[in-house]
Amino acid sequence: MPQESLDASKADKNVPILPTSPRTTPAATHAGHSAEKLNQTVDFLCWLRTLNHMVDLAERRLSHVFEALSDPGRRWIVKRLAQPSSTPCTPSDFTRPLHMSLQGVTKHIAVLERAGIVRREKRGRQRILSLDGAALHAANAWIEHYRAFWESKLDALAAHVTAPAQTPHALGPSRSPLAPSRKDSAS
Repeated sequence: MPQESLDASKADKNVPILPTSPRTTPAATHAGHSAEKLNQTVDFLCWLRTLNHMVDLAERRLSHVFEALSDPGRRWIVKRLAQPSSTPCTPSDFTRPLHMSLQGVTKHIAVLERAGIVRREKRGRQRILSLDGAALHAANAWIEHYRAFWESKLDALAAHVTAPAQTPHALGPSRSPLAPSRKDSAS
């Protein structure tokens, strides 16, 4: 039986029959929900999924930055590219200082490029490298956020540790919590 005839046979007199589409289902419309309300709900869920995807994407980009900076050779490349220089840097400039082949250096540069830290520009036969600060700024902002959080926690801990010891009032000034009680010494 066609879908529309099934819908018409089950329909209540008060509920309008709406054409079936990917966003409206007969079950939802017969349950008393309007098609507009259902569409708003679906739109909100699509928006929420997109927002979660954007947050996941930002987290993945940040993970790529920290992963790229985890290698000492790649950190050295970033440090070298950050120094002001009159001549542009090419991948072959890093082979001798890093004691690597050109292929190895190129792989490290590719990791930095995927993380958004380094840009590679082709000029004639050369590949000129430069730093792209956006990814490093995002990583720095993340670190600064947690630095402020942990500094306040560590300052509170330092104040607690350096404060003079207070004796609990319930035990009295002469007894410590580790001293044996009279019941323990009598047995």
